[in-house]
Formats: sequence, C-alpha cells, structure tokens
Amino acid sequence: MKSKSAKFKFIIIIIIVSCSPKSMNNPIQPSRGEPALRQGNLAVYQLFCDSFDSLPLELKRYAYHLYRASVAGRAILFDQHAPRSLEIDHILRGLMTQDNLPLQFKTKLEAYAVRFWAFNGNYDYETSRKFAPDFSYEEMVSAVNIARKICPDLPDEAELQELKPFIFDVDFRPVLVNKNPSGGEDNISASAVNFYDTAISRAEIESAGCQMPLNGRLVKAGGALVEETYRAGAPNVPPGRMAGALREIIYELEAALQFAPDAAQPALKELIRYFHTGDMAAFDQHCRLWVKDTNCPVDYILGFIETYADPLGMRGSFEGMVFVEDTTASKAMQALAQDAEWFEQRMPWEERFKKTEFTLPTARAFSVLIGAGDGGPHCPAGINLPNDQRLRETVGTKNFLLTNVLETGSEDRARKLYQEFLPTEDERRIALAAYKSRLLALIAMHEVTGHGSGKADPSIPGDPADLLKEFSSTLEEARADLVAYYFIGDPHLIELGVHSPEVTREGAYRALMAGALVDLRDVPEGDQFEEDHARAGWLIANYILHKGVARLETIDGKRYYRLNDVETTRQAIGELLAEIQRIKATGDYNAAKKLVETFGMKFNPALRDEVVRRAKPLNLPERFAFIMPDLELVRNRMGGVEDVKIVHRGDFVKQMLEFGNPR
Repeated sequence: MKSKSAKFKFIIIIIIVSCSPKSMNNPIQPSRGEPALRQGNLAVYQLFCDSFDSLPLELKRYAYHLYRASVAGRAILFDQHAPRSLEIDHILRGLMTQDNLPLQFKTKLEAYAVRFWAFNGNYDYETSRKFAPDFSYEEMVSAVNIARKICPDLPDEAELQELKPFIFDVDFRPVLVNKNPSGGEDNISASAVNFYDTAISRAEIESAGCQMPLNGRLVKAGGALVEETYRAGAPNVPPGRMAGALREIIYELEAALQFAPDAAQPALKELIRYFHTGDMAAFDQHCRLWVKDTNCPVDYILGFIETYADPLGMRGSFEGMVFVEDTTASKAMQALAQDAEWFEQRMPWEERFKKTEFTLPTARAFSVLIGAGDGGPHCPAGINLPNDQRLRETVGTKNFLLTNVLETGSEDRARKLYQEFLPTEDERRIALAAYKSRLLALIAMHEVTGHGSGKADPSIPGDPADLLKEFSSTLEEARADLVAYYFIGDPHLIELGVHSPEVTREGAYRALMAGALVDLRDVPEGDQFEEDHARAGWLIANYILHKGVARLETIDGKRYYRLNDVETTRQAIGELLAEIQRIKATGDYNAAKKLVETFGMKFNPALRDEVVRRAKPLNLPERFAFIMPDLELVRNRMGGVEDVKIVHRGDFVKQMLEFGNPR
C-alpha cells in the first residue's frame, strides 16, 4: 500500500500565504506564518522541530546520524528521477557557488535552481510535466565556461550539448510519469523516469515475467533484460548502482547504532545489510523489526519506499525522513489505533474482506526533522508503512501524523478559497466550522484507519497490489480518503477525542467538493491528472457527481460543485469504498482500470481554465516545499560532542547547496 499523503486532498487547502515575495538573495529570519521564499506558484516554508531540544544527548546524536544518512541518499532519487538529473544538479551547484557570473543570468539561474531542488528535478510534482529555465542554452554555456576555471569538473561544451534537450526542450521526454498515455503509447517509453532503460517496453517486461524489486533498475544488455540493483556491495556481493551514496548512508547508520536504543538496533542492522546486499529479504526483516519498535521518541523512514513514480507501480523511490515525537498530538492517533476493530466491523465492504484478527497499528504524531529524496523538500503530512499488504496483516503498521508540516497552514487559505468556490455564506460557514479539528481527524483516519483496514483475498498469492500495477496507488489513496470521509462526524470519533463535536459530515463533504474544483488549477495544461493522490481525489468527487448526490451548478456566471444531500453522499462514498476494497483485495486489474479511467483521470479543460482565472486574483501558491531544520554538533575543548544544536536558518538555497556535498 502506498501511504504517503504529501498531496492528500486535505493538505491542498491549508497553507498560509504571504502576498509579498521574499528575495532569494536575502533570506529573512524564518517565520512560522509566512513563506521564507515565494517564487511564482511555489512557496517555501521553514519547518520547525520544537521537540528536538528536549531529547537526551544520546537520542540527539542518534537523530543526527539518521539525519545525515537521509541527506546522503538524496543523490539516489536524482538518479531514479530522470536520466541526467544528477548531472543537471551538479551543474546548478557548480554555478550557484560562483560570484563572477552576470547578475541577470544569476537571477534566472537561482529561479530555476530553486524549482529544480524543490521538485527533486525538472518535472512538476503535480502535473509530471517538464519545465525549462528562463536562461538560454548559450547563456548556460558561457556561464559554465567562466565557472570551469574554479570548478574544472563541470562539463565541457560537448557534454553540455548532450545535455541540452534534457534541460531546455520541454517536448523531449516531456512527462516524468505517464501511467496512461493517449494513443496506445507504451507507458514506460512515455515516461521520463529512470527506472527502466528507454529501449525496454512494457510488453517485454510482462512477457519475460521479470521480478521487480523496489531497489532496482531494468536495462537491456546483449538483447536480454538485466536488473541493476542499488547496493553498496558486501563480501561475495559486487557493488551495484549508486554504491558510493549507499556506502555513505551505511557509514552514518553504523554511527547511529552507537547511540540507538536497544530496541532500535536489530532493525538498523537489517537495514545496513539491505543497503550492502540489496537483498529484499533483509528489507522485509527490517520492516518487521521496525514496526515492533514503538517507544522511541525518534523514528525514521529510510529506503526505497513509495512506488508512485513508477509507471508500473513496482519500483520504490529513495526516501529518507527522521522524526521527533509530538507527545501531545499523539493522543488522537493512539485512540484510533486502539479502536481499530470497532471501525473494521462497521466498514461498508463485504465480510470476507474484513479483518478478524488484529495486530494493532502504531499511531503517533511527530515533527519532521529531515525529509530528503522522496521525503522532501515537499513533505507529506501523514505516512502509513510498511506498504506490503502481507506484512501489514501479519505485523501491523506504523502511522505518522506530521504536525509541523500541518502547522505551516491555517484556515486563512481555506477561507479565501471557500469565498471563491462556495457560492453562499452559509455554505462557507459550514465548511469552515471546526476546520482544524476536522483536518487533523481526516488525516489521522486516512493514515491509521484507512490504510490500516481490510484484508486481501487469501486465495491471491503474494500482494494483490502487484496485480493492479499502475492503478494500485491511486486506488489505495482513494480507499484511505473514503474511509476518512465515511466515518467523519460519527459520534464515536467525538467519544475518542479524535475531533470536536462541532465537526460535521456536511462541512467535510462541502469542503471535499469545493476542493475537487480547486484541484483543477494544479494541472494548467492538458486534460488529465497524472499524480496518484490527485487522481484519488478526482475519482471520489466524480463518482459523487455521477451518483447524482452533488451537481455542477452555474450561479452568476460561475460554476460550483454543490452538495444535494449529506446522507445520500455518505451512501455513495460507502458504495465506492466497498468496490475499491473488493478490487484491492482481489487484484482485479480490469475493474481498477475501468474505475480510474472513468472517474479519476480526465477533466473538462474549459472548467479548469475557469478555475485558474478565478483563483489567480487570490495570489495563492500551488506548490510547496520546506527548509529543514539544520543540526550542528557542539564540541568541547577536547573535541568531544557535548550537544547537538538545532538551527532554523530559513535559507533554502544554502541548504540545498550543503545537502549536495556529501562527506
């Protein structure tokens, strides 16, 4: 199951916005309320991790080395993201350190570099579309020639010529992940992501029956398909792809072991073995041990985790995240986890897909200390792992609500959007009532109850998600959303303290439909959603419209999605939830394809254009990234570490330059 909620619909309407852009050259003192950097539709916020200072020194040092391990893996995602991304990153870092470049070029360079680093490459994370810099190829060549005097390892003109289409031609490999290309094109050749050699087709993979581990890349050599494994190497195991970065990760993990609590050490040792050998059995064992380690106030995610970026939904993108527990906010999460059986018994799907034996999920609230690779700079607000369905059923799950990501948002943004996309004051009032309480409850239920519920058909060998391929992630995110919407407003949630009595289904459903309309502005070109979370939200809204319990209505020349009836909307949500659970449990690929293609992908471009026009005067950003807290070792006169200091500098460019320079 794919559980990261970075683009989960509830997050789309919570970020505070300043209408005054900040200079990229002069970072301000970081604020909890305004972006440290605003560039077009992108806003970059400083993350604050207030709970770090209260940790004992041993755990601070443990967190420090996990932090450094996460940063060390950042280059792996660039390698996976798209061919030549590592080289583009190297050029940007080389040029950004030069003081002798023309000012006009440097300004354009910074603008491109910020977006490239915020998106982990030159593809928009929502639309999956390639973007190009404002400077010309000739300007870049001139700048590189100047910079090469100080940075001789920058590419020469012949190498730059090879890179030219990868940087400047938006029609060359234009889409990062194209799971459902038009015209019958192969979805691997139509995707720029670097999990597969460009000479390989989907048909070849399927006919060869290739095993598809999370940590691999498939290439063609001598006419045969060959798996390149990401691994550092070990005795009798040769180094694999990105071995240098993995060795750096291992170095930091071995340092972390010196300070790790006893309960965390077995999982870390298996993770180190995994990075040495690339053996998925070691990663499975790590996951089993990691799920059982539930008491430490410092936790992490490290490895090849989410499969959203693979057009076949099989390969894992590298992700490194470290968290510090927010004990106060953990209460609602823990209440949901402890009552998992109550929710399972009341799910609207068939009895044969309901759990009867429970390994209770671990649910806690944390502040993000670092998010790198697929975990940042664009961070999730909630996470549920491990993804493997069989592991989830046998050993349980961990669920993270990431409170400092949520704290960068407020009702102010929602109020502005509802003012434009809900037609009456009464509807706006209902949608905004108990907004923060509802938001936290929806995300908590999405992660804990949504991803943690249901069981697979026992007659299906392995994980049924593997049979659903490119549609699995969309349906898993839709299922988790639907569970949250199905139960929101239930008196039992009030009894558990998950949300306040003022939270209502009507408010949640009106916000859902308004949010679906607003989502259209995230895809300014074309007529199709590509990102899985966006597809999930669109699928739900479209299905509700299809069932006739909501409608598209024009009022004073503006179009709105309007709710007809609360209880019939809940019935439609339950009906869709039951069908998605059936598909997920049985691996019904044909039904998954039909459902997603019918409701989750296509939209009316004319309606999208109207939404874009109406949203533009609000001056609200559409893309978000975060500056991570920095950690510094404090040494005594003898050189020993006496503390680890957390610093919030608010300088995105400086942090990205530092992250790009491994030990």
